[in-house]
Amino acid sequence: MKTFEAPYSHYLTYITIVSGLLLSSCMQIQYSFVSPGMVKQKELTEHNAAFRSVCQMLSRDARSDFEVIGHGAGSWRYYPMGINKKGIVYGNGYAYKKTPALDIIDLIDTSIDIDPDMSIELDAHYAPKGHLITEVYPSDGAYILHDIPDWNKITSTDSHVLAYLHRNTIRNTLKHFTQKEYYTKSKIYIEIKVNKACFHAKKEDSQCNTQYHKLANELQPFASQYTRKDKENWLCITSFSPGALTAFR
Repeated sequence: MKTFEAPYSHYLTYITIVSGLLLSSCMQIQYSFVSPGMVKQKELTEHNAAFRSVCQMLSRDARSDFEVIGHGAGSWRYYPMGINKKGIVYGNGYAYKKTPALDIIDLIDTSIDIDPDMSIELDAHYAPKGHLITEVYPSDGAYILHDIPDWNKITSTDSHVLAYLHRNTIRNTLKHFTQKEYYTKSKIYIEIKVNKACFHAKKEDSQCNTQYHKLANELQPFASQYTRKDKENWLCITSFSPGALTAFR
């Protein structure tokens, strides 16, 4: 699996191939992993060729194809990372916690325009019951944000924050993704983010499992209505928490 960030700053961001070297050297099938560093967009083709050559040299059986996954909707700089003290939903940007994040569908459109086969990775969060946003927008569902927000902070009820989150829900994003028919070539990877208390939660812990059940109910209509001709799953779930994946399943 090959992942990279789409170039919103005239660069594609990459990391070294150390993980690929460690894994590929002891596996039957070639896997390659790429994530943030610095590769200019105009040098992408040359970089991919060199990377593929190294992976093939280290692996006994090379894959015939690879998947490109745009982490954070393909934008390291403008994907919503968190909410700062001034009530700005910020991206990694050019200034620490100061660069306003862009809307997810705009980031996806730009990424898909660069590579129609690129898959998109997103994060899903649910506001706690009783939070202002659940009263203002009761039908929103999951919000897209990288870091787990501190919903108790006053900035999370700022009108600009509420407006941004309302525009950037999992549901709105999937509507756009399917209406544009991106799903026919691209996939969506939704990462379930959980706090420490829920990371190792047991299946019967209803307080933690509520968000997984909500997400499953949100995704089910899209999974049922939209299918690919190649029968590949285009709507995928990831998490660092085994408990979250089990509960979602």
